[in-house]
Amino acid sequence: MSSDFLDKTWFIADLVAGAKVVDEVSGAGGVVKLPASWRRKWPERYVVSLTQPGDLKRLPERPLALVVEHPEPDLLSECLTTECPLIIYTGRMNEDEIYQLVEQIVDYKHGICLVHRMEMFPTPPARVNLQFVEVLADVLDDVYLDGCVGWCCHTPDLELCKAAVAALSFGNTKFIFYVKPDGSKATTPEARSALTVSQFRELVEWTRQNVSCLWSDVSLDDREDRK
Repeated sequence: MSSDFLDKTWFIADLVAGAKVVDEVSGAGGVVKLPASWRRKWPERYVVSLTQPGDLKRLPERPLALVVEHPEPDLLSECLTTECPLIIYTGRMNEDEIYQLVEQIVDYKHGICLVHRMEMFPTPPARVNLQFVEVLADVLDDVYLDGCVGWCCHTPDLELCKAAVAALSFGNTKFIFYVKPDGSKATTPEARSALTVSQFRELVEWTRQNVSCLWSDVSLDDREDRK
């Protein structure tokens, strides 16, 4: 397992323009999401997107985690043999279906992250329901699964993204954003849902300065207001 999978917040960039922004995302402190079919040089920090069992035959050596785009039984069963951390999209699942999913993975000891993703491109602000992420966290608690949760954003509204990050930062949340080059045209649904590289960099820096500092490893017994 990646040493910080269950301990750190990650900002993951799902690239709209492929190789054009890999270095810029990495330089901003982001994790790059790439398909298993990627044929160029792998960046230092990346996760691999999986859509079918055959993708597992093409895995590189050192992904930080595997992203299960659609947790269908065949794909999920194969992923559970990898000993890699798994980031699993829950998509349109209802609460009962999420519990059924968790029953399949509850004994996996290599890291689990359940991610809420709205299947709307872009997602209108009124439909960005952060309560769904809380539901995922409650499910993990109910089954005593040591995992984390994530949010996959399909809105290009930077201020809304900042508000969501502040609300959902539990110290180890995984945030996933479409990212496109600065100045590129929004010609596809994914591009219309994407932050620019500059906005992504601003979001990461803003979080470090205004949100991450609110988390620490100090226990309740050792907190400063008890001294």
